[in-house]
Amino acid sequence: MKLNSKIVILSLFVVILAVGCKKGSYDVADFKQWLSDEGNGMKVSRVVGDLEFIVEFIPSKWYAYNECVKSNSNSQRFFDSICDAEKNNIRFEFEITPTTESDGRSNDIMFKNVTSYQEYSDRFYSMNFDLASRISLSAGGETIFPVFALFENSYGLSPGRKSTVLFSLPKSLTDWMKEENIVFNYDDEDFGTGPLHFVFTSKSISSIPDFHPKDFHP
Repeated sequence: MKLNSKIVILSLFVVILAVGCKKGSYDVADFKQWLSDEGNGMKVSRVVGDLEFIVEFIPSKWYAYNECVKSNSNSQRFFDSICDAEKNNIRFEFEITPTTESDGRSNDIMFKNVTSYQEYSDRFYSMNFDLASRISLSAGGETIFPVFALFENSYGLSPGRKSTVLFSLPKSLTDWMKEENIVFNYDDEDFGTGPLHFVFTSKSISSIPDFHPKDFHP
């Protein structure tokens, strides 16, 4: 009986040790899986009518890794330099997509409730050039506005649209949050939904595991 108890205690110790070490040893596959788990709080969505608005927090190291991939580089130095440049930046991917499935323009958000070419032109201009003026980020009693909101034109290949939104923080993310939640604010003027707010909890942000691409060299 005592032997069995010792085995159980030892097994629990091994499991706890493995879980404790896991946070600092995420590779690409592990981190990608962690990000995709909505329970980890990196993605927040709101459904209004037949539209879904999705905001995804992009950790700086994940952004740096993808920039390395785009540059065909597996240099640790290059990766670290991007991380350093991003240390006071915070990025989000903002997506607007229909909740229903159908073919053609009827399901494309750029044509939603549009009755003329002028209305389409106005929406195209608004989504491309005015989006940043309708987005803000709040935390720790402060509100800041994005450096840019880069609209991704899919040229009708998908009914939804994505934008990359970059904020430059006045201090480090931890200091700026002050243990409070981050709120991504969007004041919609294109689809008639009104102001929308997406809350990212301080617990979720502080729980982001460390990320080290294993195949990078010095």
